[in-house]
Amino acid sequence: MKKLFIDQKDLYFAFENRMPETSHYLNLETGAIVPVFSFNRGKILAEIEKNPDKYVRITPIGSKGGVQIMKDYIETVPKPQIRQELKEALTKKGAFRGFRVVIEKYPEEKEHWTEFKRNATLKLIKDWLANFGIELEFATNDKKYQRR
Repeated sequence: MKKLFIDQKDLYFAFENRMPETSHYLNLETGAIVPVFSFNRGKILAEIEKNPDKYVRITPIGSKGGVQIMKDYIETVPKPQIRQELKEALTKKGAFRGFRVVIEKYPEEKEHWTEFKRNATLKLIKDWLANFGIELEFATNDKKYQRR
């Protein structure tokens, strides 16, 4: 597998991006994350068209993937009351906001959630990159999530 150095912050942002009319591409040669906004769309897409084997579009995780990460996290919550509140939040309209409101009430749980989400996102990213024969390389604490 080819190792590619990629900016961690840019990569996470691209995978979690939900801004309308915004997309990101990964330069498979340099590891650069190339943002495409309305003001630079023509120029960037023209470059990508000229070199289609050099770029791949990053598809954000999206709502479905985000909900799955939350569901997976809920299964790790040891306190039944908190686990139930989080499950209920996901059944209502505005599930992401509801989940966030519940998690904010429990600072220790919020810390666990943040670490879990980061690691789940990292796994999705690594799996996606493996499809292109790329091994991710950046400085990170890449431990598998374990509740303390």
